[in-house]
Amino acid sequence: MRRLVIEAPAAEFTGFLWEPLVDGANSLEVLAVLRKDRADIALVCRVQLRNPKSGYRNLFVGSGLTAQLLDSREDESCVLFVKGRVRVSKKWGRIWTVGGYMTGFAIREGTLKMTFLGTAEQVKAFLKSLSNSKVHYKTLLLTDAKFSPESLLRQLTDKQRRVLTAGFSLGYYDTPRRISSDELAHKLGISNPTLVTHSRKAEKKLIEEVLKSG
Repeated sequence: MRRLVIEAPAAEFTGFLWEPLVDGANSLEVLAVLRKDRADIALVCRVQLRNPKSGYRNLFVGSGLTAQLLDSREDESCVLFVKGRVRVSKKWGRIWTVGGYMTGFAIREGTLKMTFLGTAEQVKAFLKSLSNSKVHYKTLLLTDAKFSPESLLRQLTDKQRRVLTAGFSLGYYDTPRRISSDELAHKLGISNPTLVTHSRKAEKKLIEEVLKSG
């Protein structure tokens, strides 16, 4: 797996980001991505408004997303749970189909910083999609993905991590499932038996580590 960090003007992401958010937020940081696929997202983010009196709900007008206040901070920032169906223009459609995962996302004073995790091929496709969309980005970091010693994901092989994280992102572990094992295997370019083998080995390792720590 590879980790890519880029920086670009937030205004160049019009059609991918909803404009009221870019214009109304002095800063935005995605704290956790709970779901991301071509249609639906669910995430937790921290936002500081340019004008606190305008209210956080105005940031999502016309976006197809709803926001719920989780916490307010002394610095007038707020933590929000955001979910809904993403309305992405045709120009940005490719960015949702390259695979990989946006593991970090922040806007501060008009500059967007994004962290992308994926295979070398997915990173290449992601950068190509940005270039095709005329985004003037700067690569801050491109390296092998490293996991902290405390991370349970460190116990898995690259193939096991890929299957597990893709399955989680695309709804394979949801109830009911949003994607079948055959469909997930097809997206990853592997056979169904291979998918099941990697998934079970990954789940077994994670369960073992959880039981040890308990």
